[in-house]
Amino acid sequence: MIYLVDTSAWMPFLRRESSADWLEGPVRRGLVGIHDHTLGELALAGAPPERFSGLHRVAPVQQEVVLALVEQVRPRGVGWIDVHLVAAARVHGLRLVSADREQQVLARAVGVPVDEIAR
Repeated sequence: MIYLVDTSAWMPFLRRESSADWLEGPVRRGLVGIHDHTLGELALAGAPPERFSGLHRVAPVQQEVVLALVEQVRPRGVGWIDVHLVAAARVHGLRLVSADREQQVLARAVGVPVDEIAR
């Protein structure tokens, strides 16, 4: 299964925090995907996009799919990009990796498997 890693999990990994050490194995084995929106967030945080060039690219799903998920669950405490990642994980059958509790709750509510990164 491919892991879709949220920005909240990439940041501890890039800072080499022990809570995210386990991601090194899946990254090396080519089992990690990066969403286009996450790539943008990481670029804004100063991480060069070419650093992620070897990862599976996960394109955003159609806006209607994301809005349907919002309509279905009425999530609270999550951002629009968080919802996009959950929708993409659901559509593409990916496992979400996140340090964001609200995003984890949303993912589980719609049947997306989640691995947590401690903050």
